[in-house]
Amino acid sequence: MSLNIIEVLGRSEQGVTRPFICRCDDGCIYFVKGLDSNRESQIKEWVVGSLASDLGLPVAPFSLVYADAALTRLSVCEGLGEGYSFGSRKIQVTELTYPNIRHVPLGACPRTGNSSSVFCCFKFPKKANFVSSSKLIAF
Repeated sequence: MSLNIIEVLGRSEQGVTRPFICRCDDGCIYFVKGLDSNRESQIKEWVVGSLASDLGLPVAPFSLVYADAALTRLSVCEGLGEGYSFGSRKIQVTELTYPNIRHVPLGACPRTGNSSSVFCCFKFPKKANFVSSSKLIAF
């Protein structure tokens, strides 16, 4: 099943391809890859998203989205392209920052079952950091 783009709200400032921010006919907002992304990368995103979903991994809902010719003629849509594209639904997330780690409740780690610490992963510029409630490990 595919969705129809009914409104283009602008372009994202994040991401190499600066995806379009679109409202589709299901009422949700999607990040849509346009002509700045090639078809091969959109297919890979669909395949990986489908695999992740089938494995029960957390992934934003996604869909094929369709932009009709009339919509793509608008100046705000330059680079969107007519036809089908990959769309990833916008979801509300809360960013975990270092100062807020102490507010994360302790519980069992889903990977190890260890209940003495909570493990979180977040990114700083140029490195990834894994944090437990007792120490910071950077690599």
